[in-house]
Parts: sequence; C-alpha cells; structure tokens
Amino acid sequence: MDIRLKLLLAVDRLQEKTKKDRKTRDLTVFDLPVLRQTVGQPGAHSSAMEAENSSSDEEQVVKLKPVPVRDWGLKFTGRPDDMSFTTFLERVEEKRRSRGISRARLFTDAVDLFESDAHTWYNLVKNWATDWESLIELMREQFLPENLDRDLFEEIKHRTQGSQESIGLYIASMIGLFNKMRTPIPEETQLEMILERIDPYYHPFLAFENITSVTQLLTYCRKLDVKRGLAKSYIPPPPKKKSLVPELAYASTSTSVSSSHSSIVVGEVPTTRSVTTKCFNCDQVGHRHRTCPSPKKIFCFNCGKKDVTIRSCPDCKRSGNRQGRR
Repeated sequence: MDIRLKLLLAVDRLQEKTKKDRKTRDLTVFDLPVLRQTVGQPGAHSSAMEAENSSSDEEQVVKLKPVPVRDWGLKFTGRPDDMSFTTFLERVEEKRRSRGISRARLFTDAVDLFESDAHTWYNLVKNWATDWESLIELMREQFLPENLDRDLFEEIKHRTQGSQESIGLYIASMIGLFNKMRTPIPEETQLEMILERIDPYYHPFLAFENITSVTQLLTYCRKLDVKRGLAKSYIPPPPKKKSLVPELAYASTSTSVSSSHSSIVVGEVPTTRSVTTKCFNCDQVGHRHRTCPSPKKIFCFNCGKKDVTIRSCPDCKRSGNRQGRR
C-alpha cells in the first residue's frame, strides 16, 4: 500500500473521529486542556472505535490463513530506548489483520509479544486481564508516560517540514503523531498546525487558497512540487550563433537578461533588497529566513510578526498586504 493511500485512509479515520468536534474552531485550538474539555477524556474515542469495528475486524481476519504470533518477529521490551508503546500497538494491529489473527487468539498468545522487562511485567499481571482490550489498558497504565499527551503535543508544535522531506512524508508523519495522542485532535486543528509548519515555499501560493482538508492540502502541494521541479529544470535558450536557424533563435538584448535566470532562487520572490535585510526568523541582518542557521520559528512571512502566519496575521489582514517575504 503506497503512502498516499495510507494517508487518505488515515484522514478518513480522523474525519470519523472528529465529527462531533466542529465547534472547537472558535476556541484556542492549540491549547491541549481546551481540546480535552471539548472532546472528552483521553482514550474514550479509541475504546469506542475499537468496540464499533471489533466485529467487522474479526470477520475479516478469519478468512485469512493464520500466522502464529510467535512467528511475527515482533517483541516489546518496555525499555525507554526501544520501540515505544504506541508504535508497538500500531504494529501489532497491522500484523494481526494481515496474519489473520483474531483479538481473542491474540490475547491467548500475547506472551509471545513480550520480552525483557515487559515479559516480567506480563507474567505479573496476565491474570488481571480478561481480553486483549483490558490487557492494552493495563499496558497503558504501565508503559505510557503520565504526561504523554502534553509532551507529544509540544513535540507536534515544533515539528516542521525538513528541507529534504517530501510533503507526503511530512503530512504522514504529522498524522502519525496526532494518532498517537489519546486526546483526539479535530481535523481543523490538525490542518491549521500542518499549514503553519510546512515548507515556507508553499506559503505564498496557499495564502489565497481555501484549503479545507488535509487531503486537499496534500493534493495542492504536490501540484506545486511539480511546478517547482519544472522551474528547477529550466534551461535558458542557446545563443544565436549555435542555432541552425539563426533568424528564429532567441536574440538577447543585453547580457544581464540571460544571466538573471541563474540568480533566481525557486520559491523566492526576486528582490532588490541589500544584503543587510533583516531575517524574520532570528532578527539578525545579512541573510533571509530560508538560509537562517537558527532553529525555525513561526512568524508572518510578510511583516515578521512572531507566533502568527501570513494567513492569520492580524496586521496584514487589516492592511490587505500579503506580498512581501524575507
């Protein structure tokens, strides 16, 4: 399954989870306590979804030839330097479906999933659980950090798109982080957080677009990537003297015109500002934010106002000016 399909499926699941959360758009959506009060207690959504889909999942897996849990090659140690608990659960669910194992069988063979510290813990609590779901709850109490949602939310707020990271991989990573939280994050909030943290190259193009879903954002940004690739592969026309038909060749009127192509950086607006231009990211002079060595911050690409984007900047909205970048 390619990453686009996985992403679209993940978005569909998120849309189902957040149908009742539409009213959060008028709240402080980046405040985790507000989200918790709006959508309910952590973990409630996952239990409901599991209960709703349990019967259909069981019907699907029994049609496959079962592969014993011991042959999965998947082990959870419970150590902080090893696989995280949330990642472990995701991989168990993936393998359970593809290996044709029911949740009842998974609970019976659960001992084959643990080793090291986690195996010791399992032997102590195995009689307290009555099924796979109750075992998961015991594992959450033991292996999930107390402030997981708070710390994970902070990590999400600082997760920006890497310079060499594709838009598809970045959005998939962000959705993966959102899905690891026990407090469900509404899609409107996810979209806004992703929009503010993607490569600044996209911002001027998205400023006047009405993006209403993560899927739409992914599709639009991929189209922009195609255009960016075409711009990077642009080759200036050959000189007239090398043409087989000189009268139809491009005749440059000045040497500065042809050389100007090489000075244009894709994704940057050509400018005549001097090298003393102030960087909006670190407030130093001599470079722009795209080449700034300091950690990336959130700011308006038009006026430099901190903690807002060009889409949400109150100053630029009032003035109606969204053209400048540094």
